[in-house]
Formats: sequence, structure tokens, C-alpha cells
Amino acid sequence: MDNPLPYSFKRLILGVLLVLYSCASVPKEVVQLSNTIGQDLGKVHFSYTQLIRVHFDGKRKDTEEF
Repeated sequence: MDNPLPYSFKRLILGVLLVLYSCASVPKEVVQLSNTIGQDLGKVHFSYTQLIRVHFDGKRKDTEEF
């Protein structure tokens, strides 16, 4: 006999796995948090870009004055 597990046992395992994985749900707070973080990351990126621009403008000014 090539098949060590009977067909009915395979179906039982498949059924149990489907039940376990089909019960997963995502709370609405997770979606809200994801959107908030996405918006905040855009603001952080903009602020960081501005900070770098100000820093290098200061360096450029110092170099020109020297």
C-alpha cells in the first residue's frame, strides 16, 4: 500500500485546517492604525528632507563665507 494515510483521514485534516484558518479576522483598529502610520510617514519624510536641505544650505553658506 503506497498511501500511508487513508482518504477519510486526509479529509479530516483538511477540514480542521480550513476551520482554523478561516476564523482569522482583522480588527478595524488595525486598518485605522495602518492608515495613520502611512500618513505620518509621509510627514516624517517631508520633515527630514527639509532638515537636510536647511543643514546643507548652512554648510554651503559657511563654505562661501570662508
